[in-house]
Amino acid sequence: MLFAGGLRNVGPLLIEMGSEAQRARYLEPILSGAHLWCQGYSETGAGSNLAALSMKAVRKGDAYLLNGTKIWTTGAHLATHMFALVRTASGGKPQEGITFLLIDMKSPGIEIRPIQTLSGEPEFNEVHFTDVSVPVSERVGEENDGWLVAKRLMQYARKSNTTTGLLRRTFRLAKELAAQEELEADFARAFAEAEIRLEALERAEEAANTQQPGALNSSMMKLLATELHQKLSALYLDLAGPGGLEALGPEELLTETAPAPPLAHAGAKYFATRAASIYSGTNEVQRNILAASVLGLGKTV
Repeated sequence: MLFAGGLRNVGPLLIEMGSEAQRARYLEPILSGAHLWCQGYSETGAGSNLAALSMKAVRKGDAYLLNGTKIWTTGAHLATHMFALVRTASGGKPQEGITFLLIDMKSPGIEIRPIQTLSGEPEFNEVHFTDVSVPVSERVGEENDGWLVAKRLMQYARKSNTTTGLLRRTFRLAKELAAQEELEADFARAFAEAEIRLEALERAEEAANTQQPGALNSSMMKLLATELHQKLSALYLDLAGPGGLEALGPEELLTETAPAPPLAHAGAKYFATRAASIYSGTNEVQRNILAASVLGLGKTV
């Protein structure tokens, strides 16, 4: 599969802010799927408060030596590369002294420890760095200016993580299930409301796609799309009923003789979309950004 981190986020970022050498090295493998990227942002005590990150990168000649730990790193056990924020200087504002690096996951000194979820799948990981050497040429932007680079990447992520195509697929599954169970009449009003909101979102997405992703349109699209996706997945689960909550378990345990329960996809979709309010910056943070940008309330970071 193509991780969104490379195709939707790192690729566009490198086109805009990367060096010529970085574009030549990474864009084709990102597009082909040869490179799979994970995100090295969160740390213990520095998740929602990302500026509090402490993983150190000390420059030694033409390389940085990295020491520290990243956590909740989605897909790190499968990824070939990581884009990460590291601490290259202390003092001043917390956003200062952060640098954005591209890291080969095969580098000596990297240890990956999977974190089992309730479903039994190792989706998240702890990633430990011990004297990991990363060439200075793998830095995006200037040293200590990684916060600016990260903000730009997150604007791409917020705009592309939940697209209307993804929402349409969830809506289609719900309608197919309603037809199968002969429940169209009972859910007619819910379907009509969902269709109106989807069409409105598609128009907003079309307008946003004509612009460079900025704080305003990326935060707005992230809010609208993720919250509508949650509503659609809840509708899908309502149609599935109790069968939608049957446990799936790890995919590797499912066989032809013990397949997933037929309605369990609705439950899996419902629980998966709960995370949409958190990743790429919580929806509360997006509302703060919009309040600062549109109403002049507070400050953006």
